[in-house]
Amino acid sequence: MTETTLSEKKIYKGRILDLVVKTVRMPNGNIATREMVTHGGVIAVIPFLEDGRMVMVKQFRKTAEKVTLEIPAGRMDPGETPLQATRRELKEETGYVAKKIKKYITFYPAIGYSNEEIHLFTASALAPGETDPDEDELIEVVRLSLRQALKKIDQGEIIDSKSILGLLYVAQHRISS
Repeated sequence: MTETTLSEKKIYKGRILDLVVKTVRMPNGNIATREMVTHGGVIAVIPFLEDGRMVMVKQFRKTAEKVTLEIPAGRMDPGETPLQATRRELKEETGYVAKKIKKYITFYPAIGYSNEEIHLFTASALAPGETDPDEDELIEVVRLSLRQALKKIDQGEIIDSKSILGLLYVAQHRISS
């Protein structure tokens, strides 16, 4: 049930993503066009403090035209493993360095038009330090309990898919383990 790529044209090459149009042959012989966003991958991490609270970040998102509350996340650099990117992004966005990092799942947030994968981790045994955000990021660190974060999902205060899925997945896993 796979498709065969007949041709591929990159119509935009950006700093963080490319836009590609592919012509494919479907298993039934039909020819179709697939418009895709190609992306190098992302990590997302839910850092837990010793007191059980989590570390999240607030930042303005131009796409939504609002300040959002999110789990820390970021792009993987070329050649970087998800674990390496998690350590780097955690330090850059929150200032924390983790002694323990656990991988949960990898998922596609928009599989209908993008190959972006998000690798979800938790981090614990945190040592505080200084943040080092990218020059185009203004980030505020927020600490709250998992219960508070889940309530913020219900109240529409946490709106991005990686944070919602990550928090719900970790909550479900922590309850069942």
